[in-house]
Amino acid sequence: MKTICASYQDVIAAAADQITELVTSKPQAVLAVAAGETMIPLFAELADRCQKGQLRLKDCRLFSVAEYIGAEEEKTCRHILESLLVEKTDLRPENCVFLGEENLDAYDEKIASNGGLDL
Repeated sequence: MKTICASYQDVIAAAADQITELVTSKPQAVLAVAAGETMIPLFAELADRCQKGQLRLKDCRLFSVAEYIGAEEEKTCRHILESLLVEKTDLRPENCVFLGEENLDAYDEKIASNGGLDL
């Protein structure tokens, strides 16, 4: 599917719409999520939709796609995802798996054991 957007805000809305559609049709969707500056507006939109009751992420599984090994805590992908997405939505912390040195070798297996990625 291709989507052409006229503005960055339209891109955020389109991405949030796709996530909302997926999670509505499959509440236990497995999501792979990046952390970074460009994702912040999307996280805010998803949080807003959760607060308005338009989106429920509580049964989803979340996998981070990267991590900054050796970075200061507040600059890690885990910290960014927890503070800007997990804590501001109804995602359950126990349903979130964050990439790290301790689980690097088994990460793909963990994703597969959860049914693979939906997004």
